[in-house]
Amino acid sequence: MVGNGVVENLDVLRAVGWLAAVLLVLGNMYTPYKWLRRIIGLVENKSLLGQLSFVQRVLLDMHCYGNLGAAMLSAVHTYFLNLRSPHSDLLAWSALALMIWLSLSGIIIRSKYFPSSSKKASRLVHAQYVLAVLLVVTLAAHILTIGEFEGFDE
Repeated sequence: MVGNGVVENLDVLRAVGWLAAVLLVLGNMYTPYKWLRRIIGLVENKSLLGQLSFVQRVLLDMHCYGNLGAAMLSAVHTYFLNLRSPHSDLLAWSALALMIWLSLSGIIIRSKYFPSSSKKASRLVHAQYVLAVLLVVTLAAHILTIGEFEGFDE
C-alpha cells in the first residue's frame, strides 16, 4: 500500500484527518444536548418530552458510531502519516490513544456481553471530562503544529 501512492498523497491523508475531526465534533453534540436537557429540567408537555427524548437517542447513536468512526479514521490517518514521515508525532499518537481508550470504554458500556461491574467501571472512565479536555487539547496542539510535522511548505 505504501508503493501505490496512498501514503504519498498527503491531501488524502489530510482529508481523512479532517473527516475524523468532523465526525468527532458531530459525535460529541450529545454531551451539550444532555447538559441542556438537565438545565431546562422537567418538561410537562408529554409530546415535547417524547420529541426531546427521541433527539437524545439519535444523538446518543451519533455519539457512539460517530466517535467510533472518528477513532478508526484517526488510526488510518496517524498510521499512514507515520509511514510517510518516519518521525513520530507524539501529539497525534496521544490523541489516538485517548480516542481508542474512550471508544473501548464506550463499547463496554453499550455492550450486552460485559457484566454490570465492568460497565460501571467503564462508565466512570468514559465520563471523565478530564480525558475529553485532554483529547481536545492534544488534537488542537496537533492541528496547530501540523505544518511543522507534515511540511505544508512542500
